[in-house]
Amino acid sequence: MLVVRDESSDLLSRETVAKMEEKGQAVTSAEVPNAGHAPVFLTDDQIALARTFFLGKDGGAG
Repeated sequence: MLVVRDESSDLLSRETVAKMEEKGQAVTSAEVPNAGHAPVFLTDDQIALARTFFLGKDGGAG
């Protein structure tokens, strides 16, 4: 599971994400700046997070 939160989110706290990582299996998390509550994955850095998660470190190239 990929959990992406805005670094200043007051709806999904860092503590909650940490608990998800502790209790969950294969939980990956990332924080992004200025994304609001639900990042829309339109910026290059957000797209790279999703690409890496779903396709691996090389983004599926090769």
